[in-house]
Amino acid sequence: MDITWQPEKADHRTAVRAALITPARKVAWIILVSFMGLLLILMLLVALTTGDFHVGYRALAAMAAGVLGPFVLPALLVEMAWRSSPAVRQPARARIDPHVGITFTQGGTSTLHTWAAIGRIRETDTLFLVGLAAHKGINIPLPKRSLTSPAQVEYLRYLFQNFLARN
Repeated sequence: MDITWQPEKADHRTAVRAALITPARKVAWIILVSFMGLLLILMLLVALTTGDFHVGYRALAAMAAGVLGPFVLPALLVEMAWRSSPAVRQPARARIDPHVGITFTQGGTSTLHTWAAIGRIRETDTLFLVGLAAHKGINIPLPKRSLTSPAQVEYLRYLFQNFLARN
């Protein structure tokens, strides 16, 4: 199966969001926010007892940065990559061979990722996210809008489920 598409910034945002939000990270996020909340309460108690509210304000600013950072930083990274790298804006093509793997072509460069080299596949409402086993931070977005029919979406889902069952 061959699919082609024109990359959009939203594809990359969705890919980063899907890569960052995993069940384990949700639990870690809840623990982090709870810990930061307790620290904030402690800092405010120290500020109330000592009368030095600058400590409380600094603690509040640091915690706000810690809590908002994971939401803001990925969007900034996608924006910077989108503006600085013309290659990510060039038309892309993926050839999916059920026996070999996925050949991804963009900007005149083709890379074959065999099924053994693919570590994970996640699905969102708008794309399939193909993650490489050797590079946890590298994910290739395959937008569903590039598929011509719901049958192609089902076929890809079937291929990816079979791949996951074999590995």
